[in-house]
Amino acid sequence: MKLTAKEIKAMSNNQLVENFENVIVKLAKEENTKRGVTKQTSKTRQLLLDEMTLRFNLEIIEQPKKSVKKQSNECYICGNKNQSELTLETFFNESYEEEEQWMCKEGVGCC
Repeated sequence: MKLTAKEIKAMSNNQLVENFENVIVKLAKEENTKRGVTKQTSKTRQLLLDEMTLRFNLEIIEQPKKSVKKQSNECYICGNKNQSELTLETFFNESYEEEEQWMCKEGVGCC
């Protein structure tokens, strides 16, 4: 979904909101992959968000990131505690909030 700033400005309000919803879903899916978020998806989200902020006179309030519990540096799946085999991953919980958890690196341990 590659959208330019000019295309976004020409959208109706309904199209703008619909495209923003679609890019948020795509962003969430990409965040939960090993590759992470692509630059294009991130750029499109920012362009849509900027246009919505201007058009609907919105104020964006950033929430602080939650800190990681240092005492539980173990894979949440298998309990592996070897730090060289672990990576910190970001997931979304049932409330759609970001949650960081340790898990085994790809090809090591349970993954």
